[in-house]
Amino acid sequence: VREIPSCKPIPTQNDIICLSTVSEDRIEPLPSTALPAISRKRSSKDNDGDYLSGIRKKKRKDEAPSSDNGLEKVVREVLDGYVARSSEKLPFYCRVCAKQYPNLEKFQSHFSGDFHQTAAAMERKASYCKLCRKQFTSPVQMQEHLQSKPHRDRLQRVRQKQQQQQQGNRAKRDGGGSRR
Repeated sequence: VREIPSCKPIPTQNDIICLSTVSEDRIEPLPSTALPAISRKRSSKDNDGDYLSGIRKKKRKDEAPSSDNGLEKVVREVLDGYVARSSEKLPFYCRVCAKQYPNLEKFQSHFSGDFHQTAAAMERKASYCKLCRKQFTSPVQMQEHLQSKPHRDRLQRVRQKQQQQQQGNRAKRDGGGSRR
């Protein structure tokens, strides 16, 4: 190790070389009165970790009223309590029906059952955005998409276009109604 009078010793092997005379100087931190105040906004996560608690479910106008089919009621109950479990790598687990199976044979036979077929169809319907023509892998992703900026922008453009068409139809009706 060689010595330089105004600096630390210079290491000879793969160490960092510092030739600065102020390398040991430290800057004092700002006092807390000089820092901006931290304001914590209440997020939807604060509600016991329930991200979907503030999202209201709307009944669609174009949906046919569902019959009192017991299977659909049970499937709806399962889907209402849907929790994304994609982070867990469970063998023989059906995330749509939230059921665990002991072996591959029972797991594969489950897919051809009425309960799974109905649940999968309802989930596909609940996770498709007609406006954006996008299919999502889960209702949770669909809810996130509905809150996204691209979806909201597209919705706003469609609403503006509909309003312009309605105004044009009114103008035609009011202006063209007196002719005969």
